[in-house]
Amino acid sequence: MLNSRALLTLCAVLSLTLTPLGCSDDVTDSDTGTGTSADSGDPGDSGDPDATPDASGDADATLDASGDPDTTPDDSGDPDTDSGPTTPTEPVDDPDRFACAGEYQLICDDVCTSPKTDPDNCGGCGITCGENEACSGGFCLEECRPGENVCDRECVDFRTDNTNCGGCGITCGEGEGCVESACVPALAFDEPAFCAGGGPPVRFDEVNDDLCSGDVAEETFRWAMCICSDARFTAGLATDAFDSREGPYLPGSLGGSVGANSELNTNSTVDIGGSVWVGPNGSLGWNAAQNDIRGELHVGGVSANSSNTTTVAENAYIAQNISGSFAIDKRLTIPDSGTIGGGVSYGELVRAPVSVPSPCGCEEDERVPVESLVARRATFNDNDVIGLEPDAMMDGSVRRLELPCGQYYLDGINTGGEVVIHSTGRSAIFIGGDINAGRLVIKADPDAELDVFIDGAINASGMELGSPNYPANTRFYISGERLQITSDVLVGGFIYVYPGRVQIVDNVEIFGGIFANEVQITAPVSVHYDRQVQRSGEVCEIPVEDPDPDPDPADPNPDAGDTDPDPEDGGTDPDPDAGDTDPDPDPEPVCSSLDEACSSSSDCCAPLSCEEGFCGTAACRTATQSCVYNSDCCSGMCARSGDSGICIVG
Repeated sequence: MLNSRALLTLCAVLSLTLTPLGCSDDVTDSDTGTGTSADSGDPGDSGDPDATPDASGDADATLDASGDPDTTPDDSGDPDTDSGPTTPTEPVDDPDRFACAGEYQLICDDVCTSPKTDPDNCGGCGITCGENEACSGGFCLEECRPGENVCDRECVDFRTDNTNCGGCGITCGEGEGCVESACVPALAFDEPAFCAGGGPPVRFDEVNDDLCSGDVAEETFRWAMCICSDARFTAGLATDAFDSREGPYLPGSLGGSVGANSELNTNSTVDIGGSVWVGPNGSLGWNAAQNDIRGELHVGGVSANSSNTTTVAENAYIAQNISGSFAIDKRLTIPDSGTIGGGVSYGELVRAPVSVPSPCGCEEDERVPVESLVARRATFNDNDVIGLEPDAMMDGSVRRLELPCGQYYLDGINTGGEVVIHSTGRSAIFIGGDINAGRLVIKADPDAELDVFIDGAINASGMELGSPNYPANTRFYISGERLQITSDVLVGGFIYVYPGRVQIVDNVEIFGGIFANEVQITAPVSVHYDRQVQRSGEVCEIPVEDPDPDPDPADPNPDAGDTDPDPEDGGTDPDPDAGDTDPDPDPEPVCSSLDEACSSSSDCCAPLSCEEGFCGTAACRTATQSCVYNSDCCSGMCARSGDSGICIVG
């Protein structure tokens, strides 16, 4: 795995017949970010590798925690008047890293653009789509995804596109928005000053942690599916992976792991593109005719059993017993006390203790605090900045809401028809009640970032959540009892449901991933995991400072938003070691994230594995092996020609 700086060096020295994904034919000055690719058929060509779509922010953007009572740039709802937004306290290593607002954007001709949708820079600077093509997910295509149409070389949705509402070129007027292919009254607001460059990272400042939404997503959504308790699969489950920063979903890329803290049982065929982990309190029992695990198998409970053949392409780690029919291509590690059934084959046997921790963060101190986050933002939010009333969508009169960057609160949503919420910057929506709608559509621009927190139930006959072309920038956290996914539900994002259940009742494709307390699958489902979500925390790394660290004497609640209340004021310090010059001698070990250095897989956060010295989502492929994305290859370079690709080395 190579970072963008190493990739730039490789691109500069390579002279190849096939163009590697991520390399421009012209390696240019990173200050300009311009470059032209001669291979217009290469959908993954990202133009300037030093100003790639990993640029997830703006070094000059306002970086204060919008909505926080002590750091809100505009002091919405805060009697304590701050001096203004903050800027980074020190420069970042790569000056182009945060040059553009969105994580998918890059610089072409000194202008930030989205290679996901720009037909003149589709997938990379200078890659131009033809007259009868459209740019979709970074590819020039003659046809769009189902439900979309070609207008002016872009793929648009006639149901919800404000400039192509019901047909190409039909633009909704001021105060209107597109819902169900018709222009209807809509709420839209001027962009606040702090939204320059896409807006600051969304920070929650909850309890004693300066939580950033990107870090929360990166830690929560490491799996295509992670299940805290019951997992009932009575129909097929298939997972694989893609990297939306490199291009739209294409089949053939490894990844998309499945984790379960409890039992993982199925009577249907399972094809997992990544690894399978079952925690110490669970067991694995598969009864389908044929199952495939294309990564590793980890079972920490009493047993792993497969009544018919289950193939494991990598290593298997079994804490106690394995029986039935398993074909383990590489190494089986099991304790001396563990038993191995006669139908189990393996490439190598190692007798050693095995410990498998619970893969999903389901303990109380590990969960995403949806309820408390929503409750806090009911008081501290950016509603007053733009003039949004919390009950604006409760009487059915508003069916479309356009939101700029910031953190906003709604009491709930109540309408009989379709309702559309659209975000254009780094934003978060906190909904404190139920959503009742005929059809619910929540999506963000490709150069935006949206987190939705719902402390209530969703009652809708149809849903469209995010976009399949860029799932990593839209995340949903739901505290309701159940989320039902049917054939009229399009998931192009990541969904967290706790303490409730995700129920899948129709044959569907999910682009992104699911974390749930319970999962019930009664129809075949495919999950295409977006690896880009594991880079969501990059924008959170920008250092910030509070320009007004001392509470104003006039502030009636000086500890509001304070992450370290003063115990001398009668409060209880939740972190007595905060500011301690002699911290605990044995701190909790911190695992390495995607693309970070490692010496073994135990250094990496599960289910990542150590490949060529870096943590990756799946076993990387070596030279001449097939690939879809750069990140498939150990070298970080996939050379594509037409519909196929091979891994190459420098």
